[in-house]
Amino acid sequence: MFTGNSINLDAVVKDLPIEIDVRRDVSFSYIGKIPTKLERRVVPAVTTKHIEAAASFPEVAGIITLPEMAASVPQSKGLAVANDPIAASLYIHEKLCAMEGFLWQSFDTRIDPTANVHSSAVVAEKDVIIGPSVEVGPTSVVMERSVLEDGARVGVGVVVGLDAFEIFESASPRRILKQAGGVWLEPGATVLAHTTVVRSTFGGFTRLCEGAMVDTLIHLAHDVVLGTNSTVVACAEISGRCELGADAYVGPNACIRNGVKVGKNANVSMGSVVTRDVPEDATVSGNFAVPHDQWLAFVKSLGDKRE
Repeated sequence: MFTGNSINLDAVVKDLPIEIDVRRDVSFSYIGKIPTKLERRVVPAVTTKHIEAAASFPEVAGIITLPEMAASVPQSKGLAVANDPIAASLYIHEKLCAMEGFLWQSFDTRIDPTANVHSSAVVAEKDVIIGPSVEVGPTSVVMERSVLEDGARVGVGVVVGLDAFEIFESASPRRILKQAGGVWLEPGATVLAHTTVVRSTFGGFTRLCEGAMVDTLIHLAHDVVLGTNSTVVACAEISGRCELGADAYVGPNACIRNGVKVGKNANVSMGSVVTRDVPEDATVSGNFAVPHDQWLAFVKSLGDKRE
């Protein structure tokens, strides 16, 4: 499991393929993006707006920025500068991943004897916990750093713990970034056929809370959190860092932009493209999604114009 270890930034930046000048050292545990939910994280920020946003998070221990932006970083935060702060942060992240036992303490996979894992399913030999009465269906794959709690159900052809599509553009050749996080299915969470549940990128877990229900042919991206008894229907796309509140509903073929929060008991109608947070108990529809009554009025107005 995650160790919570910390290390000084100055000790990590040595021998990297990019020059990083640590001007104010800091002890940290993770690299992340500004909104990533990890304690003691160091983040890249390349504009004044980004620095202000990063500084507002008490969990952000330090900031990597451009040399000309260094004076904008508050004294309360660690500071490093690089000509490419994003690339610098990713090289540091991959070095943390390569430090055995720093981010994660590995263990042999544990499968409860009451779990029903189909003979054609593939479960990683390390770093998986499958609890009592869990079902893992035919041809499904459960990858490292996945936790399936009591009564969780994984259907046919599901992939749990796939790497996020986080491209390290500055690497040569460019590649998918090394990943550090995992996936956690709480008791009774259900994922039906041919759905992909992507693990978190920098640490922590993509999480399906107790009783969350996920239909077929769905992509749940990195760091998503599905609230208790939330529902996601077939062919929906839930992008990175999205959060669904308890009892929220996402209809078929809906698409939710990264970082959006859908409130408790909210309803996203089928085919909606959601680019802004959805309040509790609200219903949104359309492309781009707006409050449902507003969308109905717009559709009606189109009919009126044809008359």
